[in-house]
Amino acid sequence: MAPDSSILDQLTRFQERDLFSADAWQARGLNPSSTDLSRELTNFFHRCAKQLAEGLAAGSPPRQLKTILTTALSQLDKRLYDTEEREFIADLFGELAAIVGADIRGAVNRWLYGPVLTALLTIMRFLRPERVIETLSQPCSQCGTPLETQILRKRSDIPDAQWLVIRCKRCRELNLLSPGPGIAQLRFGNYEWVESLSKEEYNQEQALMRLEQIRYFRKTLIQVGINLRLRSFFKFSAENSFKTSFFGIAIPILPKAQNNRRLHFGRRSDAPGCLSSEARNTAAFP
Repeated sequence: MAPDSSILDQLTRFQERDLFSADAWQARGLNPSSTDLSRELTNFFHRCAKQLAEGLAAGSPPRQLKTILTTALSQLDKRLYDTEEREFIADLFGELAAIVGADIRGAVNRWLYGPVLTALLTIMRFLRPERVIETLSQPCSQCGTPLETQILRKRSDIPDAQWLVIRCKRCRELNLLSPGPGIAQLRFGNYEWVESLSKEEYNQEQALMRLEQIRYFRKTLIQVGINLRLRSFFKFSAENSFKTSFFGIAIPILPKAQNNRRLHFGRRSDAPGCLSSEARNTAAFP
């Protein structure tokens, strides 16, 4: 059986992306990791995507594709990465798993949180199972990826009251979503929530205008942040490049390590409200 060409195309595009670039970190509202670490992780994920593509071309069953992903995940020592880097790594594994149709949520949760917390999450899901009533889908306006919304609970008395500004996890583009009436609880699929707009205050045209404002505002803030850091760096280099030690040797001064990776001008819209990724992407409406 010939492999699905669309899946191979997605894996090829994944290998062409600079996954841990400064722009990718900026989109998450975070300061970039070191250049060496970003390059190392990017090459690691490119190799993983290449192995998946080769497995698909060879006709490997889904179980073997899942093994490729879990084996690659086990090769990363999470102690070498900070919290934001671990979450970024987990998101990219989730993206690859979604492309090939593999479920590795258990392995990713164990890698992120350890076996004890993962077991507790599994028990909670078993005691309180969530049934997907309906799945809504619309294509991303930039990359065309289907942005899926899973409806978990409905109530007839809930009006169609909100526009949702969402961000595609694949290309980070902002989109506008209208879930519709009667939805009491939903789960975000391969996108992140950014902002809600009341339909009493915004019609569709106004909501689209607000979407463009957010796009422009975020791009402007990112550019301002880059310019400020560059200006600060060159000022530091010019004024404080060297100091003289007790022995008369010129020693370069290095900036102090930052304790907080988060950018002062940005906010992480994907900041976890709880441990599980499923709960993090679930919204309930009164």
